[in-house]
Amino acid sequence: MENAHHVIRLDHGVLHPQDGLLLGNGDLSVSVYQAADEILFRFGKGDVWDRRLDFSRDAKPAHIEEVRRGIEQEGWECGPYGGRVEARHGSANEARMREICQGCPPSYHEFPYPCPKPVGELALRLPGDARNLRITQSLDIETAEITLLCTWENGLALSVVCYMANPENVFCLDWKLTGWNPGTRYSGDFAGVGPSQPVWFRLYRWADPTIESFGNEYFSRHRHPGLRATAGPTATPLPPPILERDEDLWSIRQDFPADSVFPEGFQCALAPVSAEDMTVEAVPTGSLQTAMLHLLPTLTKGRLAIGVATTTESLEPLKWLRQLGESGFEKWRNSSSETARAFWEQSEINLGGSSLERLWYASLHAKRCIYRADTVPPGLFLPSTIGDYALWHGDYHTNYNFQSIFLGDYESNHLELGDAYFRGMDFFLSIGRKIARDYFGCRGAFIQLSGYPTHAPDDIIGTVPMGRMAYMTGWASNMYWWRYQFSMDKEWLAENGFPALRECALFFTDFLRQWDDGLFHAFPSNQGEDGFSGNAEDFRDRPQIIRNVRYCLRNAILA
Repeated sequence: MENAHHVIRLDHGVLHPQDGLLLGNGDLSVSVYQAADEILFRFGKGDVWDRRLDFSRDAKPAHIEEVRRGIEQEGWECGPYGGRVEARHGSANEARMREICQGCPPSYHEFPYPCPKPVGELALRLPGDARNLRITQSLDIETAEITLLCTWENGLALSVVCYMANPENVFCLDWKLTGWNPGTRYSGDFAGVGPSQPVWFRLYRWADPTIESFGNEYFSRHRHPGLRATAGPTATPLPPPILERDEDLWSIRQDFPADSVFPEGFQCALAPVSAEDMTVEAVPTGSLQTAMLHLLPTLTKGRLAIGVATTTESLEPLKWLRQLGESGFEKWRNSSSETARAFWEQSEINLGGSSLERLWYASLHAKRCIYRADTVPPGLFLPSTIGDYALWHGDYHTNYNFQSIFLGDYESNHLELGDAYFRGMDFFLSIGRKIARDYFGCRGAFIQLSGYPTHAPDDIIGTVPMGRMAYMTGWASNMYWWRYQFSMDKEWLAENGFPALRECALFFTDFLRQWDDGLFHAFPSNQGEDGFSGNAEDFRDRPQIIRNVRYCLRNAILA
């Protein structure tokens, strides 16, 4: 590229992963941030989810005919998120009206899962007795490398260079400590404790807390009650992570309950797949239930590679980790630099170094870190910044939130970023066919407000008003036609785009009803996130619905 490299530089530490510098390969991502005496690397991966669904307290999902009757004849009135419910003209079944007019069902309100989960962290321990730390950290976007430089007043200096292999899920760092010799050891060494030199590493995953404790802590910090509301009495945390050893390879494994995608259960594991000139020790943590490894260098420089693997159809995580370690640092670094170069050769922009130009590069870099066509996309939050539980379940929100992140991908000549959207949509379509058939009496597929990376056995938001908004079916289908317009790829359109567009269009052709005026009308459906007003006319042919229906049908015809 003719432009100079775009570099994000920070001359200070950052204390939270959401503020840290970001690396990733479209599947595995890492956020780099700091504590008082550590450099922290928080790992995240789009497919690491607690996928449990508990419908035990949910009412039967609402059928559109009972909603139509309730709005048209009984004058249902309620807010969008539950609360007071009233039938202005009296209800034939008040109990049924109340159980479905609650915004979201108990499975959503009373359980924190499904939700994404953090993978774990690597901590680089800094010298504990050196004073006046100064830290400079920079992200070179075009080379996809992070460089950190730590200096202290006694002359100690630590340099760290980080990069991510691609597509192998291996995070690498090269480190070097200068200005240190055995005479500068801190007093703990002479007592026979501590490492042989002041830089060492911890690799760990903590035990999943209860949602009650996490929600109370979250409220105490932020005064936001959302996570306390999902602290149902039967909600249980994940089992504690465990240490596992296969010959000379130690790993940290987190088990997840079985679900429809992983009937044998899902696992995520991370391990030091290569640790040059280091010894690896398992750490007993007792009641903390944290699975932890200490990585203790024998020299003042070295290279470390952390691999992350999850359950797939072909191999278990530990076998994946062993295979990951076979490549070596040269191959990992070459794959990182070559894929970064290829990515930025696809498009560039020159706006004189303006803030808009910097935003364009930073945004595409972030997307490249977490999205790829062959991987499960994350939901509402960056995978390497999430907590143990997430507001809104960290889900795929189809009212703009899920679509918006992919805007600009095709314009930037990056089909591989935009195509990650369709991997997420596969989960919507699988349950959407059932919703259309069983609860609308329609062909095709209805796209729900929320979704997760699993094939749900039933409608996860079978309540109203939120669960029967028709406009998302059209909105969500837009990306399929948009992809074809940018690529003109008729083979993709035939195999992927048109089948999805057809299912959405079929739903609308059955949902629309011809009235006495000879026109086809959309009724009932609210738009935006409205509740029910008690007036039936407020839910007929709303502009947002009509626009999306028209656009979806037009695109399907053209496709």
